[in-house]
Amino acid sequence: MGMAGMLTAPVVSAAYLVGMVLLFVELNAPSSTTTVIAPFFILFTAGGMIRLGEAQLDLFKCGVLACAALVLTFLPISGDIFESARGSIVFAHGPGITWQLMRWYVTLLALPFALLFLARRFPVSLQIHADYSYGIYIFAWPIQQTLVFQAARFDIALGPRTLFVVSAILSFGCAFVSWHLVEKNALRLSRTKVSFTAFRKRLRAVIRLARQWGTDFPTALSTINGLQPLKLGKILRPFSRSSKLMAPDLPRNRFGRLADDISPRLRGE
Repeated sequence: MGMAGMLTAPVVSAAYLVGMVLLFVELNAPSSTTTVIAPFFILFTAGGMIRLGEAQLDLFKCGVLACAALVLTFLPISGDIFESARGSIVFAHGPGITWQLMRWYVTLLALPFALLFLARRFPVSLQIHADYSYGIYIFAWPIQQTLVFQAARFDIALGPRTLFVVSAILSFGCAFVSWHLVEKNALRLSRTKVSFTAFRKRLRAVIRLARQWGTDFPTALSTINGLQPLKLGKILRPFSRSSKLMAPDLPRNRFGRLADDISPRLRGE
């Protein structure tokens, strides 16, 4: 869908709303679809809707309403009020819906907005240069499934809290290894490729203009609009030893002298 350009804010929002309506209709008929698949789908589309539509969506108001809904839902007296009024409230299921199901549904509806609202306003911000979030996202589910399978296989009691703690520790460990061995190096290679491509295009343009105007390399370089001199200067010196790659018809020694001459100027030395 992403490659086809279908993951737009209206499409994701429509999928989220349809999912919430269909889940409510089937709320009192528990199945693997309503208890596992539908919640994952709704939480995923909710995050996509908020991200794609954040320019039009007032996250502050939505977050305040979501937090208020969660607080009211988990108040001890809320269940009693709901049970006493259940017979006179018209639901899609009539009076058969229970308070536990309604509280679960409201939590599923409000949780994405409340989490993002609180995360943006959390008073403590940890300055972590490494990004382990993607690794945790990737490894958490298979680790949880493996733990559940092995616990059932060896008849080990594994409650939700124990599963959460053990899977969190293992997921973070895998994410740590993945970031330092794979992800960080892959990102560095991608940035190097982009810098090399930009450098090659701009350097060829400068050499061509210098020859057309009969001027020197630094003067032609200063005439190119949109250059980022600092970034270009940092990578200019290593390429001074690769003149055959960047400019085959330019003498190697002349190119090296020009690169060595212009690099300090670009770095502000």
